[in-house]
Amino acid sequence: MTFADPGFGGGGGAALAVSLGAGDADATGALAGADAGALGEAFADGAGGDSGGFSPPPQAPSETASGIRVVAARVSRAAVRVRVRCAMGCYAKGKLGADGKRKACALSVGAMAPLLTVDPRRPDAGTIAKAARVLLRGGLVAFPTETVYGLGARAFDEEAVARVFSAKGRPFRHPLIAHVEGEARARELARRWPERASALARAFWPGPLTLVVERAPHVPAAVAGGGDSIAVRAPAHPVARALIAALGEPIAAPSANRYQGLSPTTAAHVVRQLGGAVDLVLDGGPCEAGIESTVVDLRGERPLALRPGALAMAALRAVLPDLEVRIDAVTVDEVRASPGMGMRHYAPRARLLMRHSWQEARRTAFSLAAGGACVALIVHEAEITSVPSGRVVLRTLPHDPVRYAHDLYGTLHDLDEEGVDVIVVQDVPADEAWWAVADRLRRGAVRSES
Repeated sequence: MTFADPGFGGGGGAALAVSLGAGDADATGALAGADAGALGEAFADGAGGDSGGFSPPPQAPSETASGIRVVAARVSRAAVRVRVRCAMGCYAKGKLGADGKRKACALSVGAMAPLLTVDPRRPDAGTIAKAARVLLRGGLVAFPTETVYGLGARAFDEEAVARVFSAKGRPFRHPLIAHVEGEARARELARRWPERASALARAFWPGPLTLVVERAPHVPAAVAGGGDSIAVRAPAHPVARALIAALGEPIAAPSANRYQGLSPTTAAHVVRQLGGAVDLVLDGGPCEAGIESTVVDLRGERPLALRPGALAMAALRAVLPDLEVRIDAVTVDEVRASPGMGMRHYAPRARLLMRHSWQEARRTAFSLAAGGACVALIVHEAEITSVPSGRVVLRTLPHDPVRYAHDLYGTLHDLDEEGVDVIVVQDVPADEAWWAVADRLRRGAVRSES
């Protein structure tokens, strides 16, 4: 069997052979390192065995589950069923047909983007120049920032910007963020640059703050999702800054993930979600903040915080005492000024459930596990060190908003790769310092967006 993710844009990746013997087969060890999230529903001939090969099942699975799906195929007259267990041992046994012959199947994770490792503190000029050339040719480059990895294109190349939307599966009415070197370049993208913008740029740039201002007429509307605003920020990460400087113009970049999915905080997260849809990935290691930038809209009489993020609200209020916070969800068809304003966003593949206390979260997790689900439990209470269930995996995150934010996406990515069905999360405190984390969890728990 060969699996290919339709979201990867085709192409064949390196195949991983799995040998199936007579009787029960546990393929967990053989599949270590395979990207479960990249597995789709295309089938092809297996290696060796009967000349009849494999044929697709009569009906493809209706949805992609966490981990590797149960799939069925035919080998001549013998039915083969394979399922790979998740880390908690939740798995179905594989069986070989009556002929008792050993068969082989291959798992292919699709085409992969070239990946270049770069020193996150002192990026090599030659590597950065290669990435800049990809952008100049209209290509897409994933690169690290201090918040999350971005999927970049030349902001003034409308065809390249359209490729960003296509690669992510992102609606064209959702704006991107224009990444610039500093205030001078940001001013060139704005029809009007208010004094408040200068005050914030002086205080927090380069850094995890995005400013929304009125868009200059020469800036493509596609970057703003068709709206009349433009979101701009000057990232602090040395790799991002070097790439912007080498290109010599703004880079339009949302997070380098599939639409509504978890933002990537490592290059591996980018590859798993986007694969060959990206022309180059710069691997600068894990991101420092691990959560997206804070977004402030400066177009009105009062500044509005549209998205809480890596820059704390308390720090913003020290510069803008009249800052108003408006963390709303907008409908699918509305033009929005900022990324991350949809009702569903930042979501893992597994179902995410929020519970008020760790006791409630634990009860829910145990109940779901008793029903046969693979369940993960996330708490932030240090005294909880174990759970008396082999079907529930425990993750304890720091009881600190900055450290929790740093660890959140990485933890959710790991649990998706382990193949859990449900992630039950203890709610975080209502304090303003936790708003960014609470926003991500709330949007990630929404099952659909109307």
